[in-house]
Amino acid sequence: MWRTCGEFAEAGVPYYVGLLGPQARRQRIARELGATAEKLRSRIRGPVGIDIGAVTPEGIALAIISQIHAWLAEREPKVMPDSFG
Repeated sequence: MWRTCGEFAEAGVPYYVGLLGPQARRQRIARELGATAEKLRSRIRGPVGIDIGAVTPEGIALAIISQIHAWLAEREPKVMPDSFG
């Protein structure tokens, strides 16, 4: 699979790569990708998702979709100012 990922990286895709799992796993994947990891560095997000305290599969999916949406809109996720009235 990673060889295919390298071929995509050469072509400039995928535009967004999200990695789940602990840092040790992400580091292992980066080592396995070798030079391809450098080509993908600006597109890799890990751990993937915005920190919203998600623990359920649904919450994790929401965190990931939120990060992708912000990335597509070229926005940095941030907490909205608290105001009322």
